[in-house]
Amino acid sequence: MGIELGLFTPSKIPGLDGLVSIVISPTDLCNRVCEFCPHSKDFPNTNKFMKVHLAEMLASELNYLKWDGVISVSGYGEPLLHKDIGNIIKSFTSKNISTRLITNGDRILNGKVTPEEIDSWGLISIKIDCYDGEEDVKRINEILKDLKTYKRISTGPTVISNRAGYLFDESVNLPCYQPFMKSIMDWNGEVYVCCEDWNRKETYGNVYNESFSSIWSSEKLDIIRKNLLKGNRSFSTTCKKCNFKPENTINESESVRIWKVINNSTRLNITAL
Repeated sequence: MGIELGLFTPSKIPGLDGLVSIVISPTDLCNRVCEFCPHSKDFPNTNKFMKVHLAEMLASELNYLKWDGVISVSGYGEPLLHKDIGNIIKSFTSKNISTRLITNGDRILNGKVTPEEIDSWGLISIKIDCYDGEEDVKRINEILKDLKTYKRISTGPTVISNRAGYLFDESVNLPCYQPFMKSIMDWNGEVYVCCEDWNRKETYGNVYNESFSSIWSSEKLDIIRKNLLKGNRSFSTTCKKCNFKPENTINESESVRIWKVINNSTRLNITAL
């Protein structure tokens, strides 16, 4: 039976309040230049890789705090190009932290990554986007026909954002709830406002220097959240060009509710979601 992201709910753990998922970006490197991705423009396609020790640091903290959310291994590059991707993933799964992988599947198609390896990682699911069409979907289904890990295979994304203005500028004067429920940690430990931020000009802390929970609950991120609740995106160079719209999910509402309780809605003068 598969486990999907929708089954995970916002955390009530102090320091991780509202957090549903953390995206882990193991590398900037990608073997593709898809038109909907900043790699098709000038996003750095470099041999920069997350150290296993960094993943272990984050996993140890989340395990200590008993966080019950999900790690999504994806980010700004193709995760399977990381030679230690199995150990990155097992840093989390060995501590019973739910972890899923999102990949373009090319290294599965060319035999560099085997079904047996994938099953050994302890993932709750693997999502494979076969960007070259239905023929690749058929091929990868055949290769993974005996895979025990839950898999979801598609021909690519159905909803495209402008990657916080990296692909094109578009002003949207709407609230955004992503920073209430999701986070992203880059290969070098930098934490950004959300995984839509491909510009990576505004960092909110580094896990090498401070705990993830202290970054998540920081005043700097709370200022972001307070403004985004009001639909004010102009205060941030990251948010002001982003066209990501509210998804109006139960998790969004619950993450905001938890954040308001923790942060004293009266003091912050926050209006209802």
